[in-house]
Amino acid sequence: MLRLVSDATAALFICILFFMLPAHSPPCLQFIWPRQSNHLDGPCESLVDWNTVQHKMPWQIIFMLGGEFAISKGIEVSGLSAAVSSRLILPEALSNALAVLIICLITVVLPTIVSNTATADTILPLLPDLAKARNVSPLLLMYPATMVASWATALPVTTMSNSIVFGTGELSRMDMAKIGLPMDVVGIALATIMANTYGYYVFGFNEFPDGAKN
Repeated sequence: MLRLVSDATAALFICILFFMLPAHSPPCLQFIWPRQSNHLDGPCESLVDWNTVQHKMPWQIIFMLGGEFAISKGIEVSGLSAAVSSRLILPEALSNALAVLIICLITVVLPTIVSNTATADTILPLLPDLAKARNVSPLLLMYPATMVASWATALPVTTMSNSIVFGTGELSRMDMAKIGLPMDVVGIALATIMANTYGYYVFGFNEFPDGAKN
C-alpha cells in the first residue's frame, strides 16, 4: 500500500485541504476564532472554491508539465533508451572534441520536442557505453551533455520555468526563441571547450577510469 504513496499524494492532500478548510470561522468555533466581520452570515466558504480554480488555474501549464513527466517516464519504462543506445554509434576515427560537439548538438535539439528532463533520461544512459568504446572517461560526454540540457531554454516545453513564464501570456514562442537559441549556441561552445580543455588536464576526461571498466 505504501508503494502507492508518492510526492503527488502529499500535493493532492494539500489541494483537498484547501477545498475543505473554511475561509472564516464557523459558528461552532467563534468563541476561539471570532469572525472579523459581523456581516459574514450563512455557511462558511472554503479557502478555495471550484469556480476560482476553473477560471484562474493555468491549465495549459499543468497539462504541458504533465505531458513532460509522462514522456520522461515512458522513455524510462519502455526501453527506448536501450534501443537508441544500441543504434547510436560514433565512428572511432572521430576526434573526442567532435564527438562531444555532436552529443551537445543532439542534447540541444531534443528539448525543442520534449523537456530537458526527458532528454537527459534518454541521452545520459547511452553515454557511458559510448565512452567505454572510445576508451575515455564517461564524464567527457556526460558532463557537457548534462550542462547543455540544463541550459536549453529556447521553447516553453524545454523547462518547467519556461512553461510557467509562457503561461502568463506575456511572451510568445518567438520571444523565447530569440533569446534561447543564442544562449543554446553559447552553451554548446562553452561545454565543448570546457570538457576538452581543463576537463582533460584537471579531471582526466581523456582516460577511462580503471574502477569503471566493470
